Amino acid sequence: LRRAISQLEFSVMYQPQFELATGTLVGCEALLRWQRRDGSMVAPSEFIPMAERSGLIIPLGHFVLAESCRAWVRWQSLDQRALKLSVNVSAVQLSQSDFVENLERVLGDTAMDPRCLCLEVTESVAMKDPEAVIDRFRAIRALGVELAIDDFGTGHSSLAYLKQLECHYIKIDRCFVSGATDDAGCQQIIASVVEMAASYQMQTIAEGVETPEQLQHLRRVGCDLAQGYLLGHPVPERRFIAECLMPTAETRADSLSAML
Repeated sequence: LRRAISQLEFSVMYQPQFELATGTLVGCEALLRWQRRDGSMVAPSEFIPMAERSGLIIPLGHFVLAESCRAWVRWQSLDQRALKLSVNVSAVQLSQSDFVENLERVLGDTAMDPRCLCLEVTESVAMKDPEAVIDRFRAIRALGVELAIDDFGTGHSSLAYLKQLECHYIKIDRCFVSGATDDAGCQQIIASVVEMAASYQMQTIAEGVETPEQLQHLRRVGCDLAQGYLLGHPVPERRFIAECLMPTAETRADSLSAML
């Protein structure tokens, strides 16, 4: 990991997110990728846990945040829409005493509009020390940055604490989305999460959408946003610009609308 960082083997890819009601591109999630010099890829499930245990997630997390914010500013010259940029934050990063200070510095250095940045924190991290996370989230919101609870439904959330977190989004985990068309339990969970989020004035984002049937079910139950291989793979910045921000994005939106 240390060698890969020093040799610049890490990059950021972007997966588009769409509004289900209209098929409109509304943002993207920034995802860290590791490609060795021989061209082979290392799966995030392999290196992220080690990065967290070793503390190397701190420089890697800073790299993703700064690089994706700089990319967002570049996009503004091509597309004036206020696209939402989502960036994952680990428990190790969030626990750093200077996390909010560093976040504010990145926003200032890159000229990123904080209102267009959303930090994603997994449900398990948010519930590990709810009181501390509530305070940290309050400081993040004070900067104008939005927050999302990721992998929702895979942990053990307290609904009382969830309300106090005052997040803007809840991400429905792919394990439920995969059963959206043939598993009654998954269907009920998705519908319940969508209803609960609406009652808390939060939006829902479904991840891992891979079939038109899943997409249609999510729209029927009122899910707000979606991402997944059906809608777009994580791609390098140049491809994201070409496929999502340039005129070809209109064709993509038409195709999505047809599926809905």
